Amino acid sequence: MRSVSPDLKPGLGVLDVGAGTGCVTFMSLAASGAPVHAVGPARAMRSSLMTRLAALPGNRRARVTVHPHTLDEAALRRVSDVAVCHNAVACMNPAARRALWPALAEALVPGGVLLVQLPPAVVPPRRIKRVLPTRRVGQHAGVGIRRAVGAN
Repeated sequence: MRSVSPDLKPGLGVLDVGAGTGCVTFMSLAASGAPVHAVGPARAMRSSLMTRLAALPGNRRARVTVHPHTLDEAALRRVSDVAVCHNAVACMNPAARRALWPALAEALVPGGVLLVQLPPAVVPPRRIKRVLPTRRVGQHAGVGIRRAVGAN
């Protein structure tokens, strides 16, 4: 947040929309003393976030509220003076995006700041397949494949 605006100092709270595994949540905890609302409807991502939060000291952990819903379902009102949508908007379907903007307006106090990472303007021109390295955990080895579908 400070790289975008060095003078940005959340006071009321930080809203992390699409919190995922908590990158913005943890940066917000480190950079401010403000409470953090981590909004994330994806159970798999949220379980990683909760595991990471459990390892924090109690005073930091107490500043985070995890909402297991979309922002419009969480119905937060005036809880934040800074909202961050990092790597989230591009993952939403059109109906979810339409519901996001009024929910953000409700969650932010008047004069609040919204930081949004916009979706890419251009879709990759081809299909991309990357095989991730094999990792061994105990007696098991796992490999992952990441695919990105382009315009073709």
